[in-house]
Amino acid sequence: MICGMWLYNDKPVEAEPVKAMTEIQTEAVTIEIPTEAPTETSVSSSIISPIGEEFDQWLYQYCSDKEISPYLVLAIIEYESDYDALVIGDQGKSYGLMQIQIRFHADRMAKYGYTASDMLQPIPNVIVGVDYLLELISKGNGIEWALSAFNGGERYAWNNADSPTRYATEIIARAQELAFYD
Repeated sequence: MICGMWLYNDKPVEAEPVKAMTEIQTEAVTIEIPTEAPTETSVSSSIISPIGEEFDQWLYQYCSDKEISPYLVLAIIEYESDYDALVIGDQGKSYGLMQIQIRFHADRMAKYGYTASDMLQPIPNVIVGVDYLLELISKGNGIEWALSAFNGGERYAWNNADSPTRYATEIIARAQELAFYD
């Protein structure tokens, strides 16, 4: 089963997927991130996140179902919260693992039946964060643009569209590292 971060609803977003690897040409470098989720056996035998094996297995399955790279999601989680589900950042505006801002995602949270307090729980937070990321990816402006928009909003991403933002570059590099070590 393909879990490519460059597929959305079975449509290529930026690069044509191959069986086990996807290449994306950025302005700076070509990166490769495996597109298949590890099997349950490999997940249970390796430590991916400090959150725990049960969360890791859920994440891999969820990402597989949503056709997005679990390594990309883990890289965002690591960058945004350092795996701390209870972190509140941006002067009290951003919550949880993927630093969801309630004011921008109230409708998205309601779609899933979540409240602000749910954003301090790992699974609801990731569901909302991945939903937002997939929406950004589906706009077809490239993964770097989507990551920049995830980090600072669409206006920020458009203002920095000429070159990858530091955030996007670091997330992509870390996703590649996580895939390599898994």
